[in-house]
Amino acid sequence: MRVMATLLAGVLVIGSTTLPVKAETVSEEDWDKKETVHVTAAATGKAKEVEVEVVLRRDGTAAIRDKSNLTDIRNTEGDEEYTKLSDGTLSWDNQGEDIHYKGNAAPETLPIQITVTYTLDGAEIAPEALAGRSG
Repeated sequence: MRVMATLLAGVLVIGSTTLPVKAETVSEEDWDKKETVHVTAAATGKAKEVEVEVVLRRDGTAAIRDKSNLTDIRNTEGDEEYTKLSDGTLSWDNQGEDIHYKGNAAPETLPIQITVTYTLDGAEIAPEALAGRSG
């Protein structure tokens, strides 16, 4: 019983001790990125156009570097400009603001394949034959 009380007392002392914790510093490359992909597809499901919306967020005024293979890149919510580096990275001079931009991607770069089938009254039908029909 005495051993149990000693062990319990030791656990209580250790459990209530405050230990120093090293504060984590945020590196220059810490930022948040969200992408939304919009696909315009043919009736068959084959992608015709791909537009990507990107939002980059970070605290501070250091430039945001974002690797991108998009074309026709345009800032949609500000006048911040980017510099395209030799490795394809975009360096945005964000001045503490979020960056919202859009760009186009080649349809063949989509990581998914869309397959569409149409049925009318339980039978498969070609998309061209479906126009104007009801069932």
